[in-house]
Amino acid sequence: MVTRVLIQGLGTRGAGGASPPSEKCGGAEVSFRPPASGQQKDDVARLITPEITAPSQGYCLQFWYHMYGVSINALNVYVQTDGGPGTLEWTRSGNQGDRWTRGQVFLKNSFKVVFEAIVGEDFLSDITLDDIFFFEGSCPVADLCDFESSLEVCGFYQYESDVYNWIIASGSGADPSLQPPTDVSYQTSFGHYFFFNETFENPVGSNEAVFYTQRITSSDTCVRFWYRTNGPTATLTISQMVNGNALPGRTFSTGQITTTRWHLSQTSFVGSFGYNLQFAASLASGDTYVAVDDIEISGQACEQLASCNFEGNLCSYLNLGGDNFDWRRQPGSSTTPYNGPSSDHTFGLSSGYYAFADTSFPRVQGDLAWLLTDTDLDGGVSYCLSMWYYMVGDETSETNTLVLYQRKSEADQDTWGSLGYWNSTAKRNQWFHELVDIVPQWSFIQLIFEAQAGNVISGGVALDDLQIYPGVCVAPTVPSCVFTCGDGTCLDDARLICDFREDCNDGSDEDACGDCTFEDGLCGYSDISTGSYQWVNVTGNSATLTSGPTTDHTLGTGDGSYMYVAAGGGSGFSKAILQTSDLRNSVLSCLLDLWVHIQGQDIDHFGMYLLVGSSRTLLHWIEEDLGVLWTRIQVGVGRVVGPFRVDLEAQRSFSSVGHMALDDVSFRSCGYPDSQVSCQNDEFRCANQRCIDDTRVCDLTDDWGSV
Repeated sequence: MVTRVLIQGLGTRGAGGASPPSEKCGGAEVSFRPPASGQQKDDVARLITPEITAPSQGYCLQFWYHMYGVSINALNVYVQTDGGPGTLEWTRSGNQGDRWTRGQVFLKNSFKVVFEAIVGEDFLSDITLDDIFFFEGSCPVADLCDFESSLEVCGFYQYESDVYNWIIASGSGADPSLQPPTDVSYQTSFGHYFFFNETFENPVGSNEAVFYTQRITSSDTCVRFWYRTNGPTATLTISQMVNGNALPGRTFSTGQITTTRWHLSQTSFVGSFGYNLQFAASLASGDTYVAVDDIEISGQACEQLASCNFEGNLCSYLNLGGDNFDWRRQPGSSTTPYNGPSSDHTFGLSSGYYAFADTSFPRVQGDLAWLLTDTDLDGGVSYCLSMWYYMVGDETSETNTLVLYQRKSEADQDTWGSLGYWNSTAKRNQWFHELVDIVPQWSFIQLIFEAQAGNVISGGVALDDLQIYPGVCVAPTVPSCVFTCGDGTCLDDARLICDFREDCNDGSDEDACGDCTFEDGLCGYSDISTGSYQWVNVTGNSATLTSGPTTDHTLGTGDGSYMYVAAGGGSGFSKAILQTSDLRNSVLSCLLDLWVHIQGQDIDHFGMYLLVGSSRTLLHWIEEDLGVLWTRIQVGVGRVVGPFRVDLEAQRSFSSVGHMALDDVSFRSCGYPDSQVSCQNDEFRCANQRCIDDTRVCDLTDDWGSV
């Protein structure tokens, strides 16, 4: 059941300097945004609900918020139960990015809810609310365990053979020296987390508490979580548990480091058979607690913390308090020519994102912005950081600077060790690449990017494509020519290859890019099958092999070629996978067009999959006999930003009679149209100078790669 309530506003509606993206392109504004202009720093705007009585199972308050700009202050949610000022149940502060984010709070009994927005130091930032609802029952846990519900909801269980237990707790009224004062999910003293704080001079048995997950069957598992330890020897160890026995795991601890916040970390596991994950907290004399929150378990290998291209979010990075302004995530299309890159580095598009510290007015010389990331690097092992940066400035001596630090203590800035220094005098107004060696000096490693404002009126510092990998940095050997066209000319940018646009005069940069008749080979396709069940390039009548088409589709004769896999190869449920080379940047109209010949009883299936990063999405699935003729299949690929591949997968069953074959594969209408000097009256001109029909404006779709 969803409850709607009338909300009273103690403030006014108005337009600020950083309006959120809207689903409406005209008409009235449908969200609430207190104006930042005309206000003073720390002014407050409040929205208050009427008094609400929750049912016996309680209410889940859900709302969407947008907090974007260089000087965001805070958004708070208070709950009033006795007419007083209320208790702080949820809070967010600082720039949260140019996106809508869901917040939720579980409520019981009778109450009023107060949404409080606090004004920052300038008018370039806004806080916006939308879609406020009350749902009966507990708040749902999406992809992580936030410990706001019971332990069983998360699929976690206490280990019964140890002496002590973890407990779900909040920091409300607690001694902050004995447990965390706030949680991660709500960032308030009323949010919950899981912690262990039993410490005795003479512990009963092992002074350890253990909980474990339900059985995991995926071969790759990534566990990402937030943790705090307090004490010189307080530790958290995560390990696999197979048949009730814990294998050697990985231990996390802040040890002697002065820390007053939650820390993000992760660890990966690989297993051929089912297993549980065990979380073991260990305390000794002088230790006070171990706590965890927001545990996320996914069925894939972990991506390195501190590596980020900023396309989806800030990854593991966050704005550190104590500086003068914030970094923010933004696309090139949101900038002016004077204060930031017009395109990102990852894709080279105006719609691509990067991290940006805007040093323009009202910033003054010497102002600092700190971007912090926790890492999961092992102490004592060398690493290399690959980074791309962009600095806007002029030739004066007092320009913007960028400094990279490795730090140990959060309290003492003297422990920050400089790893690199760059300024906009030497390199500016384009993306530059840098490799930085990192030798961890402590077991607990944090990196900080510091942007410092110069005396320029407008400018900034941008970061993109940060990547950390083990080993010592080795300067890359840059080839004079990334791709040699058929006529001998060179392309120096790998992103121009297989982007559905002919950049070579002879079009050879698109030759091995998914279109193939298989008459002269595989056209850049790779068979990544394992075992003997594989795709084979067949010429002639494959019916002589076991079964199959009597002709190919291209020529319609026995002299033509196609790809073929017989049901008799391999063993039951083997897979044969034919994969494209890297393709790039398809538009909404992109279609995968191919001809298939599938015949036989119980042949299992033929599937087409889209691979983007670590995700694999099913496009089309066939599991029936299609008869003796070639059948045409057209499947929408749609808009994909950046590199992707397509898998053509055949899986056999136990039957050994039958076949699958394919021919004449092509990608149609996938490339960007050419830029145009002018558009028609019924067309809209995009930021990249391409034209679209007016009816496609504000349809929630990025049509030509320029939102």
